[in-house]
Amino acid sequence: MNTTLIAIPSPFEIREALFSINPDKAPGPDGFSASFYQNFWDILGEDVVKDIQAFFISN
Repeated sequence: MNTTLIAIPSPFEIREALFSINPDKAPGPDGFSASFYQNFWDILGEDVVKDIQAFFISN
């Protein structure tokens, strides 16, 4: 079970998780809501995926 939880998420998994969040929810610590990331996914998606995967790689 632990191996599954610490596995590096795929770009598909990251996108699916982001788009499963209600766009009207309160902004996160960066000040942006899920709506912002969903609307600009075509521009930001690659960087978001890289940052999230880097987090998992660096522990």
